Amino acid sequence: MAGRWLKLIGRVVILILIVVVALQNRGGVQLRAFWWALPHVPLAVVVLLAVLVGIILGGLGVWWSQFRRGGLPSVGRETASFPEPTSEPAAPALSAQETKPSDE
Repeated sequence: MAGRWLKLIGRVVILILIVVVALQNRGGVQLRAFWWALPHVPLAVVVLLAVLVGIILGGLGVWWSQFRRGGLPSVGRETASFPEPTSEPAAPALSAQETKPSDE
């Protein structure tokens, strides 16, 4: 339960820092990319858009890595991977002495 509060507090602190940086940088900048240009964009908008793009790309990266590994197991998949119980008793485990080759 304490971990949830720490995550929440950390996220709020980061959000406050982002908003403070954005609000302190309200001056206009020219945004250019290849042949496209916007003559006057507030720097706060550029900062917030950059943060938003970073969050989206980070989320897509996490989603892609989980997708490639098969994702998080669901309850149905998790129980389906267990073998069916049999009525035969399991074979006894070998002791350490039985597994060592003898020098005789």
